[in-house]
Amino acid sequence: VIMGIDDSSAYCYVQQQRSEWWFNAFLARRPDRTAVVGYLTRMGFGGAHSTQCYQGIGTVATQAMRKRFREFDAAHPLPEGIQQWVASRKKLQELGQIPAGPEQSAPDFASSFVDDTQIVATSDVVQCTAPCCEARRAVHLGAEATRAVGGVPMHRDSRAARKLAIAVEVKTELGLLVAQEKTEGGSAAVSLGLLLDVARDRIRCPVGKRAIMLEDIDAQAAAIQAA
Repeated sequence: VIMGIDDSSAYCYVQQQRSEWWFNAFLARRPDRTAVVGYLTRMGFGGAHSTQCYQGIGTVATQAMRKRFREFDAAHPLPEGIQQWVASRKKLQELGQIPAGPEQSAPDFASSFVDDTQIVATSDVVQCTAPCCEARRAVHLGAEATRAVGGVPMHRDSRAARKLAIAVEVKTELGLLVAQEKTEGGSAAVSLGLLLDVARDRIRCPVGKRAIMLEDIDAQAAAIQAA
């Protein structure tokens, strides 16, 4: 199962240190024409500084997600077939045939690009009646969005759905706000403008996104030729 999470108004939830206010200084005039300088003490959109800073926050979040995924799997063992796959991957690591680290031997993964988070996890159903599991069942799974792109939504009690809820918990604890209307997951999902299709094992660029990219490439080519 593949899932996508998008933070809402992401940068605005991040405070900046006093030494960084000059990145977002604005010159303005009052109605009486007096010139004033204003500072945006929260991070503003645009510019490399904002993107780089928020990418660091996303990296912290995904590391925390992966740690909690391991803890969840320890409390709710993976199906036997998946455990065998994990064992075979660890054997390859011991032989030096694949890189070391849990990312290469775990059946799930979480990664972030600025305010977009992508997660993959297994679709097996996990029976759990603990209070934390019951609370996680209320997380928005984006079934409508998944169906809209031709995918099959994940099961409400699947391991993937539980891990999506864990990911949302991590972001919430960091003080971020997850855009529920952009959360989705199943056999297909849109992330970073690309359609990730698990069933067909393809990454496809939707027509609208493709048109924008081609137009941008043409504009860049024209600018280069003109220069």
